[in-house]
Amino acid sequence: MTDIEADLQEIQEVLNVLKSPRLISLMKNHEATLKKQLAKEQAVKETAKGAVKETVEEVPAGIVPAVTEVPTVVPIKRWTPITKFAWDQDSKCVSVYVSLEGVGDIKDNVSCDFSSNAFDLQVTNYNGGTNLRLLKDNLDKDISVDQCKYTVKRDRIVLSLRKVKGEYGVDQWVNLTAKKSKTASSKKEDPTAGIMDMMKDMYDSGDDTMKKAIGEAMLKSREEKNNSFK
Repeated sequence: MTDIEADLQEIQEVLNVLKSPRLISLMKNHEATLKKQLAKEQAVKETAKGAVKETVEEVPAGIVPAVTEVPTVVPIKRWTPITKFAWDQDSKCVSVYVSLEGVGDIKDNVSCDFSSNAFDLQVTNYNGGTNLRLLKDNLDKDISVDQCKYTVKRDRIVLSLRKVKGEYGVDQWVNLTAKKSKTASSKKEDPTAGIMDMMKDMYDSGDDTMKKAIGEAMLKSREEKNNSFK
């Protein structure tokens, strides 16, 4: 069991005894982040398995080997950056506007991927074969991925980035992207960082039942990690 899987197991055990909506929300948000990190690691492992070289078998004398089909070479897609766009915000969302004449006629060629602090808008085969892209990472604030969307109109694309609501409401964005990288650090980001501090805070503010459950989960986690090094 990996560290991330162990932390996810702990979260499930703690969620079974939590009663505070605020603490449940905090723990579920952290659980979602860990699940995404675990999915990425598993995807990397699957990709590595598929990259193993095939072994070449010897063909017996007198037997003509079958003709192997030549794999199709997929050309690398070249992108032209979208440099002109506008944005504004209200109390719930940040809206990004991209004006492209006639884009509504090729709406099936438009896609946009969202992550917690980035979006990637792509328009393929526009106006005679040009591939356009608007990629913005390191957004000024995090966004709620499952509530973000994009709309393709006649001559415009509108992205709706849903702001994350914190304990005291949503924050006002100063810029579309942060001036300084949020991940700029001499240390690599640890996907499980902060979970022990969070559980400690929950332990300090919880009742006897919660303290017992969290204490047992933390002890079990330490034992599993210690055993993994034996």
